[in-house]
Amino acid sequence: VYTILNAAPAKEMDLEVLKMADCLIVNETEASFYAGVEVTDGDMVRAHADKLRRLTEGTVIVTLGSKGSMLLGKEGAVPIDPVKVEHVTESTGAGDSYIGAFAYGKYKGMTDLQACRFAARAASVTVTKIGAQEAMPRLNEIN
Repeated sequence: VYTILNAAPAKEMDLEVLKMADCLIVNETEASFYAGVEVTDGDMVRAHADKLRRLTEGTVIVTLGSKGSMLLGKEGAVPIDPVKVEHVTESTGAGDSYIGAFAYGKYKGMTDLQACRFAARAASVTVTKIGAQEAMPRLNEIN
């Protein structure tokens, strides 16, 4: 099976656990914690890509909020641009919808890059609504 680990919130753990995931998804705070280096934007993800990639033997995705996300995979470090929205209501649940949409994309046979772009669209819908579960987008809203 393809395993996705969202290692959140960041906490002490045996780093061998991270290596078992096919895909590790963390935000910038969690990436900083696990890699032991400051990660606040795409440039810093690129600068520390080797250290971040060593956290797992698979793919690493670092979500960066309004700055988008970075995919660290076979293609190297690939920035995923955020989807611009007219008005951000709140960001509660945006990371969760990103991860859920990424997992759905992989289940549907998307490449990592396609699934990240799909996930970015999902997160962009989430930030236009209030709440956590209530803000999770439906498939037609993402497409």
